[in-house]
Amino acid sequence: MAQGKCPYCKKEFESDDGFCPHCGWYLKQEPLSSEKLPEDREIEEARIFLALSSHEKYKIEKASTTLGRDMGDIVVRDDLELSRLHCEFVYKEHQMHVKDLDSHNGVFIGDRRIPPQEEIPLQAGDKMKIGSNIYTLEFKSDIGTGEEMGSVYYLKAAQDDKEYQLRLGENLVGRGEFCHVRIDDAAYVAHEHAVIELREDASKLGLIIVKVQDKGSKNQTLVNGVAISPYKWRELDEGDEIRFADREYTLVSKPRT
Repeated sequence: MAQGKCPYCKKEFESDDGFCPHCGWYLKQEPLSSEKLPEDREIEEARIFLALSSHEKYKIEKASTTLGRDMGDIVVRDDLELSRLHCEFVYKEHQMHVKDLDSHNGVFIGDRRIPPQEEIPLQAGDKMKIGSNIYTLEFKSDIGTGEEMGSVYYLKAAQDDKEYQLRLGENLVGRGEFCHVRIDDAAYVAHEHAVIELREDASKLGLIIVKVQDKGSKNQTLVNGVAISPYKWRELDEGDEIRFADREYTLVSKPRT
């Protein structure tokens, strides 16, 4: 039997369980600290919520926030489809992620079940089925998130004029099932080909900065006909032409209505 001391209730125990036998704390979580992390301060400013269709909202206040039926930072006891500790929301590198903690019924983004123990990036407006409920990720920043103000940015396909709306934060581009811009009918596009990031300019309220980064794809990402270096950000302007392998798109914006 392993012996340890719970970082939450401070009681000692002898157990190989992943949970404290006294208070139920998930022992794989990072130890508690009285000093706020930079991520914690960012979350306070962004005001991030999990919203239910019943208009009930749960505020996410820490860089690591767990949800479950019997334990966690967010406890939903009346949902019998939730596991004791179901999933974790992780905020790092200015991005919110969700991780299924080997739950029985899984976590779904849209109609796709995410792999257990993998951190899947989320964007404002994403809908997740966790247990029997549908949760929507909301950002309610005091300075705006780009979801409520300014222009809306799209990638417009040269092939068929199809438009993909880009969200604030990271937009993964590729053939993979969790890509926000999913090009699943293009054999030369990588599973995770590139990422397009939208960020607010801290110096100019309402101005959005758009950048692209190739994720080491075999067939490259080109901006206005020039291949960009992998894993290095390249800032984009409206009207720029971006090519992922053999698929070409134009960055366009429209006034928010």
